[in-house]
Amino acid sequence: MKTSLQYFFKIIFIVTALSLSINCLVAQKFGKVDKEIVTQLVHPTDSSADACYLIKKAKAYFDVTPANIFLVIEHHERIKVYNEDGERYGRFTLGLYRNGSEREKISSLKAITFNSKNGKITESKLSNKDVFLEETSEHWSQKKFALPDVRAGSVIDIKYTFRTPYRFFIPRFTFQGDVPIEYAEYEVRIPSYYTYTPVPTGFVPIERSQKDVNGDYNTDRAYTFIARDVPALVEDDYVLDIEDYRSGLKYELYSSQFPNAMQEFYVKDWNEIAKDLMDAKYFGKELNKRTKSLEPFLETLDGKTDDEKIQSVFSYVQQNFSWDGDYGIGRNEGLKNLLKNKSGNVGDINLFLLNLLVQSGIDAKPLLLKARHSGLLNKNFPSRTEFNYLLAYVPVGEQFLLLDATSKYVPIGQLPKRAVNINGLLINGDQGSIIELENPNTFRSVTMAKYDVDLEMPGLIGTGTRVLKNYAATSYRIDQDRKSETEDEGTEEESEDDEDEEEDVVFENDYTINEVQNLDDINKDIKLLYDEQIYNEIAKVGDQIFLDAALDFGMKDNPFYEENREFPVFYSSFMNTRQIITINLPEGYVIESLPENLKMALPNKTAQFLYSVKELGESIVIDYSFKLNTDYFLPNEYPSLKELYNHIVDKSKEKIVLTRKVE
Repeated sequence: MKTSLQYFFKIIFIVTALSLSINCLVAQKFGKVDKEIVTQLVHPTDSSADACYLIKKAKAYFDVTPANIFLVIEHHERIKVYNEDGERYGRFTLGLYRNGSEREKISSLKAITFNSKNGKITESKLSNKDVFLEETSEHWSQKKFALPDVRAGSVIDIKYTFRTPYRFFIPRFTFQGDVPIEYAEYEVRIPSYYTYTPVPTGFVPIERSQKDVNGDYNTDRAYTFIARDVPALVEDDYVLDIEDYRSGLKYELYSSQFPNAMQEFYVKDWNEIAKDLMDAKYFGKELNKRTKSLEPFLETLDGKTDDEKIQSVFSYVQQNFSWDGDYGIGRNEGLKNLLKNKSGNVGDINLFLLNLLVQSGIDAKPLLLKARHSGLLNKNFPSRTEFNYLLAYVPVGEQFLLLDATSKYVPIGQLPKRAVNINGLLINGDQGSIIELENPNTFRSVTMAKYDVDLEMPGLIGTGTRVLKNYAATSYRIDQDRKSETEDEGTEEESEDDEDEEEDVVFENDYTINEVQNLDDINKDIKLLYDEQIYNEIAKVGDQIFLDAALDFGMKDNPFYEENREFPVFYSSFMNTRQIITINLPEGYVIESLPENLKMALPNKTAQFLYSVKELGESIVIDYSFKLNTDYFLPNEYPSLKELYNHIVDKSKEKIVLTRKVE
């Protein structure tokens, strides 16, 4: 990436003395809920909130036993539900990891639902028979439960203890969610024999205090963090992962030093992580496996150029093996099972791709990253657990190719949207280095269409050609495949009652594709030939016809509505779209007025918009184009981006006006 995003992850710690009144302490006790809260109808400062956290608390500490040291986290959450959508906060799924005899556990689970009925507060307690443990994989299970009688107006009070033998990090506590949080408190007690590094995120002001307390071997350090009246931070279509920007705090284990023992360090550099992975059976060993069943395919590569080998290997893996929907950087099924089952996770498929590339003589290397939905990689804190995606990196001169064979519709030179991120860990032998990645995808389309005006409807009736290039073609192929899987084979029977309706008929725009060219060749552009009827963007009033300036391809609303933005805007691809539209003037009509032409560009031409409309003979020609020459905008660039979108929306609302000629 061209600039560092590090400063977006700073958290504000306000050192303050923490003093809580007796009333406040009583209000936070489990099972004690004020009647005024239960009868509250809407959140006092956010009327759109589905729910809110009245209390969100966690206390982390260590329990030393003769056999082991456990990390223990006590949780207490009190949630107010305001509407039906908020009822989801009464359902819980808690993930638990295990490895052999070591496993995580949930204990001391208590939960109550409070409701108001006939002016009185009722209580419904969670029963043990409504708590279920579901095994999801070899190493993971889920404790699932739903509180009873949760509805609009309910207050949920829940308390439980999480206990784990794994201490390499203290899980992240978030002071901010997708609903308001009135009071959040996180207490962490760290023994003197452990050194943890805090990893904060977000922008919410946090009150902080610390004190020394007696520990098992020596003095422990206890930290308390408090946030009050925290507004919601809702999901955003223009971020990789909203969790990157929520205010939160986790701790990574840096070192340990027990009495009469040497200090041991746990934080490794990228080279150590690379070496560990290359030595691991589930990763490096898979890259070098050989199997006789693949020899016939490898023999077909003899005598081919490197480009031909890359294409052949990529196509072989892409078309013969299917992604099972799971992520990962290493072996899950393993080469033997992958060849047998023809499916595997990201690690299985792309390790196999790397294996074949290397066997065919291609200088291919593993590239680890976080899947797009998992957010940004913290470059400054080496951690193997951050990665959940694997690509094949192939040097090509001064540049490189990134290959991902998990999608049957993404050709060489592009990546599935899920695999697009801004940096990754390149493994070259025992060396590991963070490299910056450019988005290889551009959503590119060109549309040319011609319409006649139907005065009776009124409407626009026409035909067009749309050429989809690069990721626009890929997206279309993916969408068509998804539609083919979900199409309902049945037909809807018409109701006899519908035939007797006397309401006015409302015509909707109709878009019919007559021909699709090159759909099955992922390396070619797609060409669509279509018919279209447009009714929603045209109106006839007396002797005048009003057409929306950008017809049905105009932008109706600005997706950026916040006054300011504290984190970057990310797009899934670059963009280059253009529409050239010809509208034949209906007989007897002339142009009364046309919108003004508009040409705008942001600094460095990171985004460009062009709208022009002109009279050409007996026709009107609209030329409309929008380009994104970057896939991200920093917060200080947000106001300009928002203003550009405002102009595009405003232009779409303008009218082309036609008037009947006076005889």
